Amino acid sequence: MKKPPLARAERDLIRAEKLIELYEPFILHNEHVFECENARLLSAARPPEERPALRLRAGIDRLVGLRINVHIPALRRWCYPLMEGRPLESARAACA
Repeated sequence: MKKPPLARAERDLIRAEKLIELYEPFILHNEHVFECENARLLSAARPPEERPALRLRAGIDRLVGLRINVHIPALRRWCYPLMEGRPLESARAACA
């Protein structure tokens, strides 16, 4: 027997609603202001020969890399399968 033609669209809509509900606090219910003025002041107060040791841009790049290389793959491996009703990988396969 075939499923009704809108069954897949309804399943996709339910999945999207679950994702929106999951991430809603991070998207809508916050007013975070990220600034690094204190780090800039600290950098300016250091002797000129020590200033290259504190690189703000490198810190930002590391955070972006952490998000892309660690956080998102972890969501794909551990969270998305649960939300989609798929089994998780075994712990041994996940560590390989």
